[in-house]
Amino acid sequence: MCNYDRHRLVVQRVHLHFLSFEVEYNKKGCYYDYLNVYDGDTISAPRLAKLCGDKRPEDILSSNNSLLLVFITDKTKTFGGFVIVYKEIHTPGT
Repeated sequence: MCNYDRHRLVVQRVHLHFLSFEVEYNKKGCYYDYLNVYDGDTISAPRLAKLCGDKRPEDILSSNNSLLLVFITDKTKTFGGFVIVYKEIHTPGT
């Protein structure tokens, strides 16, 4: 006799971690270049962050199973950019 259990994992949340971050910043703030992070899969979802500058942002955790990242640039100055890793937060599914 063989017992076999199947488990399906469901992505419930998404966790972002910034390894590095360097995007143009000036006296006007995040005006020319910035990274928008939305809590969902469209730009109509709540915006969790508008990021620029050279300080590594705090981790970001979605409230649902998706995040949308949109990078805006005017292409006039070049900075280091950013490196982000993400982790899917799973829960057991049926």
